[in-house]
Amino acid sequence: MTDFLSPYIQSLKKISQLKTKVTVVADASNGSEGPILERFPDARLDLLVVNGKPDGNFPAHGPDPSLPAARRAVGEEVKKSRADFGVLFDADGDRALFFDEEGAYIPVDEVALLLAESFEPPYILDVRVGQIFSQEKVVRSRVGHYFLKQLMKRRKAEFGAEGSGHFYFRFDFETGPAYFDSGLRAMLEFANRVSELKMNGQTLSSYLNSFPQFFRSGELNFKVKDSAGLMREVEEIYKKRRGKISRTDGITLTFPKEGWWFNLRPSNTQSLLRLNMESSDPKRLTEELTKLKKCIISLDKG
Repeated sequence: MTDFLSPYIQSLKKISQLKTKVTVVADASNGSEGPILERFPDARLDLLVVNGKPDGNFPAHGPDPSLPAARRAVGEEVKKSRADFGVLFDADGDRALFFDEEGAYIPVDEVALLLAESFEPPYILDVRVGQIFSQEKVVRSRVGHYFLKQLMKRRKAEFGAEGSGHFYFRFDFETGPAYFDSGLRAMLEFANRVSELKMNGQTLSSYLNSFPQFFRSGELNFKVKDSAGLMREVEEIYKKRRGKISRTDGITLTFPKEGWWFNLRPSNTQSLLRLNMESSDPKRLTEELTKLKKCIISLDKG
């Protein structure tokens, strides 16, 4: 049988540029990444593989890394092992969620910003990723890997991210550049950055605390009768507040003076309207989220 893993692992090793030893808890969710992680020896990368045996029944905590039980388990393992960080893959390994050395979940926006520091702009980000980035360095994409990869290709971008935990990279092959998401590469690039922090005497959590602080709603779903009509009505109501409007994917209204924004878009895969909101002020987030939810429900009943 042809061994496809060995050349793949060797190509991944070239990404690893650790300046000092980094200990990582890597939870494969009983999916496809387990056999690769188990065969990834590196003198400076101490991988503590959890749930590495592939099993279609996903006995540990299911294949979805966004489940609270899965996140809690990784966080506890990071603290117990005194690891430098943790990473939780989904079953097919294209998504990766990260945890600091204290076992705390790191929002995708902050992970993306940390990773982006290793690449040249522009950064291709979907409409759910927040204002933590310098917007002059960002090009916004519709949600979905097809749209993001096509935009990376057109802009010859090196890095992109989606709010779901997909991180995209340019891979330079003999046949030319290719663009796709990779949880494993995200882990290795993240480890490179953490090793640099360690060399400078910094912990991951202390560095992340230096980032601008934003508060997020998470993605909220609404089952409505007419997504397009409801979005038009919401836009009419909120544009009176003189927010900046973008229609890259659904509608995004940004209110710079008030320090908040929201995106309302139809799902690509389900009959749902999806809402994401962010603010630099937690009180503002609570107030505006309550108002907009009531607005959506009222218009749908309309």
